[in-house]
Amino acid sequence: MPIVRANESFPARPVVMLIYGVPGVGKTSLSVTSENPVLVDCDRGADRAVLRKDTLVCSCWEDIINEKETFKNYKTVIIDTAKACLDDFLADYAVRVDDASKKNKLKMFGYVGDAFKAFVAYLRSINVDLIILAHAAEDKDGDDRIFYPSVTGQSKDLVQRIADQIGFLSYGADNSRVLHFQKNHRIVAKDTARLGDIIIPDANDPAYQTAMANIIAATKTRIQERTNAQNEALGAIKAAEEAIAKVVDGPTADAALVAINACPTADVPALKKKLAGPLKNLGLKMDKASGKFVKAE
Repeated sequence: MPIVRANESFPARPVVMLIYGVPGVGKTSLSVTSENPVLVDCDRGADRAVLRKDTLVCSCWEDIINEKETFKNYKTVIIDTAKACLDDFLADYAVRVDDASKKNKLKMFGYVGDAFKAFVAYLRSINVDLIILAHAAEDKDGDDRIFYPSVTGQSKDLVQRIADQIGFLSYGADNSRVLHFQKNHRIVAKDTARLGDIIIPDANDPAYQTAMANIIAATKTRIQERTNAQNEALGAIKAAEEAIAKVVDGPTADAALVAINACPTADVPALKKKLAGPLKNLGLKMDKASGKFVKAE
C-alpha cells in the first residue's frame, strides 16, 4: 500500500458498522436497506426482516469462509448476529482446528480474534462494507438502564474496536425508530463520522428503501471531510510557523499574524506565543490605531 502523505487525503474506504438493539426493533430489516447487501444469517432470523435480500443461512464458520469469493458480488456483508458468529461458530471452529485453543481459553479467544480480523481485512480488500448486528444486553445503575452490545468478553472488545460507527437502535417517544450514534450515560456508542442520532424513516416510506445505504454513504463522506479539514489545519499551522520564522520587520510580523489567525482557534495562543520571541528581539509592538506592528518608541 502506498504511503499517504500528511497533506494528502485518505481514499474512501469500506466502513464497519456495529448496530445493536433489543429483539424486534428492526436491526435486520434496517441493515438490508444498505447497498447491494448479502445477509449472513447466523441467528436464523432472516425471515423476520421487512425486506427480503440475498441470504446465506449458516450453521458453522466454514459456511461463511467457503463463500469468500461470492462476497465479491456484493457491496455490503451483514453479520447477524455477532454473538452467534464469534462466540458460537468461530469459537467452535477454533477448538476443532487449533490444538492450543482446545486446551487454553485465552488462546481460543486469540484465535477467534485473529480469524475475524482476517475476515474483515479480506472484505476491506474487496471494497465491501461490513455491518455487524448484535442484540442489546442490559445492566442497571440505580434507576438507569444501561445498554451495550451482547457479545462475550474479548469478542465484544474486538468488534467495538474495529467498528467505525456503533449505533443503538431503539424506539423514540413518538414510536419512531432512532439510531443513536451519540454516546450518553445509558448506551455504548461510537460516532467517528459525527453523524449524531438519526431518525429512521417508517418502513412504508420510500426513503426507507435506502436508509442504511444513505447512512453508510454519509459516514464515508464525513470521515473524508474530517481528514481534509485536518489536512487544511495542518497546512495552515505549517504556513504560520514558516511565517514566524521569516519575521525580520513590521510587515513580515504582520504577515505572520495573519497566518496565525487563519489557523484553528485552539492553536492560535501557542502560535502567538512563538511570535512573541521575534517581536521582542526586534523591538516590535502592535499599534492599535493601525493594527500593524511598529518599532517600540
